[in-house]
Amino acid sequence: MDIIRKGMGITRTIKNVARLREILYVFARHGFEEFIIGSRLHVVIPNFVLPKSRFKKLSEQGEYDFWQSVGFRLRKSFEELGPSFIKIGQLLATREDLFDDQLIKELKLLQSKVRPIAFSEIKENVRMELGKNIDQVFSNVEEEPIGVASIGLVYKATLISGEDVVLKIRRPNIRKTLLSDFELIAFIVLQLEKFSEDIKFLGLSKAIADFYKSIQLELNFLIEANNGKRIKESLDSIDTDDIFKIPQTYKELCTEKILVMEYLKGRPFNEIKDIGKYPELEKNLKKGVGLFLHNMLADGFFHADLHGGNFFLLENNKIGLIDFGLVGSLSKKNRSSLVAILYALTSNNYESLVYEFLDV
Repeated sequence: MDIIRKGMGITRTIKNVARLREILYVFARHGFEEFIIGSRLHVVIPNFVLPKSRFKKLSEQGEYDFWQSVGFRLRKSFEELGPSFIKIGQLLATREDLFDDQLIKELKLLQSKVRPIAFSEIKENVRMELGKNIDQVFSNVEEEPIGVASIGLVYKATLISGEDVVLKIRRPNIRKTLLSDFELIAFIVLQLEKFSEDIKFLGLSKAIADFYKSIQLELNFLIEANNGKRIKESLDSIDTDDIFKIPQTYKELCTEKILVMEYLKGRPFNEIKDIGKYPELEKNLKKGVGLFLHNMLADGFFHADLHGGNFFLLENNKIGLIDFGLVGSLSKKNRSSLVAILYALTSNNYESLVYEFLDV
């Protein structure tokens, strides 16, 4: 769906006005009223009055504090506005090539700031999806989630047959929420791009449109289950040292809204402060880079969300890998181009490098 076109038409419909009012109210209260007034977003809503900001104006911030202040205000705004905006914040936090380190540092805190939902809803979702009560499938499900994300929640559980698993549940009504919010986000960004050449230069409109398309795939947990299976088969065929552990998927218990996978007992990499204490792990990681490159160049299919929360240190320094909602693929032509570009770089052949980039 053309989310940009839909976002541009927001002024012709009243269905999202209440949410737009809430979004502008939150951003204004967190000190972004200058951008709202400059882009004339506030005039879209009849009789809308900007609230008093809790902060002094950004234009009054010192140069040293500016980006830290922007990051803090954005983080607080995104947390208050919910899953769609937290997803956007997480996307922005990956763009260290575009944004200041202080802003990135603040937005990275959004990884663990999503609200859970009542466990009674979880039980009802399992019953609706699997046609059975939760205690007919699981002998135990811990009520406190071990992972709370913008799209889903993850619980540790035990199957009736005794296997330890993770139960991933999609948030109720999240598809409708994301669609509505991303239409508004697209509209807001377009208005901001008209207001500021600097914002337009960042190319946020296209990035958000692409991000929305990828999220549509993340919403279907059957796709994630198939992605995990394919990556597991590909890695198992080349991982002769048995470095990686990809969890088994219980496909008979998976639906578009529920995913059940083998539980990996270990520590996520983002909790390991000094990897130098694990020399065997360091050695395995170096081998792992080679395996991932081989996987990407030979198969053209790869895990596209390789952050520290998705890697686990397991027993015997094995590496566990989870979360296959975001994957990437490269055609044979693109793989050939990538190899040619890397070869041109390593051989200092800049003329060939220019031709390869032009060809891409």
